[in-house]
Amino acid sequence: MRAASTAAIGCAVLALLTSQGALADTPRSRAFGACGRGGFSKEKLRSTLSAWVAASTSGGSVYINRGYLAGQTCTVPRNMSQDTMRRYLRAQGAAASGDLRETFQREIVGRINRAGVICGDCVTWMQRMTACAGRTGPTLNSIKEGSTHLATASSCSAAAAGVRGGIQFGDLFWFKPARGAGIPHMFMYTGGAGLPYEIVEMSGGTDGCGRPAGLRGMGCVKSHRTKGGYARWSPQFEFCRVYRILPGGTRRSGR
Repeated sequence: MRAASTAAIGCAVLALLTSQGALADTPRSRAFGACGRGGFSKEKLRSTLSAWVAASTSGGSVYINRGYLAGQTCTVPRNMSQDTMRRYLRAQGAAASGDLRETFQREIVGRINRAGVICGDCVTWMQRMTACAGRTGPTLNSIKEGSTHLATASSCSAAAAGVRGGIQFGDLFWFKPARGAGIPHMFMYTGGAGLPYEIVEMSGGTDGCGRPAGLRGMGCVKSHRTKGGYARWSPQFEFCRVYRILPGGTRRSGR
């Protein structure tokens, strides 16, 4: 009797989770399916990154400035500016008036969560992916403070050239464009690990993103085959800095 009751409860829980989409085959479930126990290592980062890139491309991710995954739910900060919400809503042809936050939650965030699509920006996507790989530190400052600062230069290619011993798989680049020329951005160098791409980023650029969750004009995760072919590798910025997040980083070689 007890075994039958336990089985019935298990079936009921499974049915509830399935009805809520928790066990559905979605980009989000495939990405988080790669998470596991164990410490942060090159091998764990490689396998996790590969799974997250596969899940996040081809309509599996949506760029939202300051958006992030709380648990496995797409969330936006309560203080997101009205201008930002209007911009996203207008791209969907939705009315950008009235209670903007309520409309934004329904027209943008609601669609993303129902579809199980991954949301975030260049920093928050990287945080969740590396956390899935076993790295602690939920904030940008934690990424920087818990890493080895390797070099700084006026372009990312020059910063890479200034790294003693050369850049390695998993190194993070953080650059700030000249004033008025855009917003800061983060990307990861993924060469040297047998993957078919050398750069991975969550980008606001819409090229190649399609219509994830039925949304128009939204950015997404992109992988780039070579660092030399990446549009942000060689331009001059206010600064570009390189950080090593994997254990065993080399000594700092720049400011």
